Amino acid sequence: MPESPTCPATSTRFVAAGCCLALFGLLTLSGCSRTDGESARWRETALAGLEWLAAAAVPGPAGSLYPDVPGDSLGIPTNPDLYHGQAGRVFGLLQAAAALGDDLWRERALAAMNALEALTGTARSTGVPGAGLYTGLAGSGAALLAGARLFPDQPRFAEAGLALADEILDSVRPAGTGATWSGGSDIISGTAGTGLFLLEAWRFSSRERYLDGAREAADWLLSVAQRREDMLFWPVGGATGMHYPNFAHGTSGVCFFLGELATALGSEVENYLTARRAGLAWLTAHGSAGGSVVFHHEEGGEDLQYVGWCHGPAGTARAFLQERALPGSPAGAPVPAPALAGADWLVTEVGAEPGESPSGYWNNVSVCCGTSGILLAMLDVYLETGQERYLEHARACGRVLCRWAVTEGAGVKWPQAEHRVRPDFIQAQTGYMQGAAGIAAALLRLWLVETGHPERFVRLPDEYRGTPGRGTGEGS
Repeated sequence: MPESPTCPATSTRFVAAGCCLALFGLLTLSGCSRTDGESARWRETALAGLEWLAAAAVPGPAGSLYPDVPGDSLGIPTNPDLYHGQAGRVFGLLQAAAALGDDLWRERALAAMNALEALTGTARSTGVPGAGLYTGLAGSGAALLAGARLFPDQPRFAEAGLALADEILDSVRPAGTGATWSGGSDIISGTAGTGLFLLEAWRFSSRERYLDGAREAADWLLSVAQRREDMLFWPVGGATGMHYPNFAHGTSGVCFFLGELATALGSEVENYLTARRAGLAWLTAHGSAGGSVVFHHEEGGEDLQYVGWCHGPAGTARAFLQERALPGSPAGAPVPAPALAGADWLVTEVGAEPGESPSGYWNNVSVCCGTSGILLAMLDVYLETGQERYLEHARACGRVLCRWAVTEGAGVKWPQAEHRVRPDFIQAQTGYMQGAAGIAAALLRLWLVETGHPERFVRLPDEYRGTPGRGTGEGS
């Protein structure tokens, strides 16, 4: 998981060394043969990873559950969340079902969704799982609604997902001019991430109460924003706590939510857009590449530079990339320069292989912190611009994922270190943000782009959805 107050950062650089074996066996299974063209390589490696995931399934009374780490005696498959748990695995299986459309992956996705619905109910009855997008009910709700879109003949998933949105609204804590849940501001577990799920529930159902809830979340975020001159920033605890300026825990993620809300509302949004601009101004003033490349945290982390979704430009640039989709943006506007600069920095300064770059790219190939997150960022920029260099870097990341895959049984897994400060603690995980479900989803998206079907992406609530008329902006 991205480093946070519970996982303090250091400035030590760790480089992958011998943690994963290159996949030389089972070439046809893993997709590392080039006989059918490189695009087939991404698909077959992804499916091999999902076969490894399927082999770890634990049958439950409602459907298929999965341990976070197969073979871990403590890894009882009772975690419903989106980051490590069942909701994330559902997203990975839904991506396979949407990409391929065959009965096998549809059945596996349905079995995982059945188990998620039951698992979420158990979690609610035995404690308070919270409203967070990656740590609580919002993530489970998002997975159920994504499944309801893919399986319209299964209305119970829509009902279950919207019931979680209702429960989140009923548990809100009014605070000043707005409302919050945890008192945190961020995407991972705080108000910005929960607000993004409420927007997803509104898009799915057109029920205004969800849009109103997202607006109240934004009003609270505006009320706790910290000001320096004409700039705003959001510490992880709202008005207090550490300031992680990037996407998962900080200012970039809040700005992205404010932009998504403004797009949903369409009018009377200048207060949200003004706050968003002031937050992006903070990033621009304190970072490089136009504000897409910003250090890990203030007060001790200024020399630590990550690259991924959590604390690097793979995530932070999303708040800049969404500019063309915002209310008032002219048709045909250019792709924002900071979004391109962040992507170019990843291409020229980082590369694709873990360990070749700054201190924040260690032996991790997952969506949150590593290679898969960079791959997804490259696809977003490529789809906006049509510029081949971004697709080629996505391919370079895909090649890394093939090389790092390790054969086990009928599939492949990706051993890695989740935490930068524990580079020797190697696990093969099954989750979306850390593990096979997300890695496979990234490879499947690369295959879909190569074969002309990006409309089959199954996106998470905090992902950029693209600009109408994408790829036509001046300078793209």
